Amino acid sequence: MVLGSGVLAGALEKRWVSAGVPVARAGRNFGRWHADLARGPDSWRLPERPRWVFVCAGVTSREACERDPWRSRWVNVVGGIRLARHFERRGARVVFFGTDLLPEAGEYARQKEDLRRAVASMPHCLWIRLGKVIHAGLPVFAQWRQQADLGRVKAWENVRIRPLGLEAWVEACVALVETKKLVMRRMDWDVAEPITYAELATRWARRNGLVGKIKFLASATTHQSGDWVSGKCPEPFRGLLDRESRKSWWHL
Repeated sequence: MVLGSGVLAGALEKRWVSAGVPVARAGRNFGRWHADLARGPDSWRLPERPRWVFVCAGVTSREACERDPWRSRWVNVVGGIRLARHFERRGARVVFFGTDLLPEAGEYARQKEDLRRAVASMPHCLWIRLGKVIHAGLPVFAQWRQQADLGRVKAWENVRIRPLGLEAWVEACVALVETKKLVMRRMDWDVAEPITYAELATRWARRNGLVGKIKFLASATTHQSGDWVSGKCPEPFRGLLDRESRKSWWHL
């Protein structure tokens, strides 16, 4: 079972469908399966007893969380807890994805930490800390493409991320389901070295043949990047994530 309507949920669904694995996907829009985390379980329509549930749903924009903390908290924290309880009672293993930012980095990070604390005692819930999952549909890339047409690209120089390839993340999720060993209930998949958005923009330009054709304007944001607490990324997950990182374009 995959919950979410975004790129990550779609990538997971596509991977399992291509392998012939039965998978259901639900978002807040009504269809065969649906679950709006802003509403109660009585409005949800979900498979009764999935083996695994991957939660890729919620308010993920840091700006949206700062702009409307009450609404985003109702979805991200209250909705997440409801979802965990719903599937815990049915014996499913529920996988939540957290951020590598510390709570002081902003409302989004605080909500993630509050949800993590709430589900930490639930024996069937897993918490996986991620860096920034990189894919072509990221809003920042669309913004840079528009700016590149004008010859100038602005990128934050004071915000760091740990980039993680979408394909590597998908394969790590597949490995999680397929592993026969007892896995840790809390793992860190943010194994890449941190880079700033300005560095990411430079590598993005190199990848797209724009070096020398555009001018970079460094900018700052009030959003903090925070610091990282060291964690554990056991095998085989570290091997999958490290291997993808070495051949990713942001390491050029």
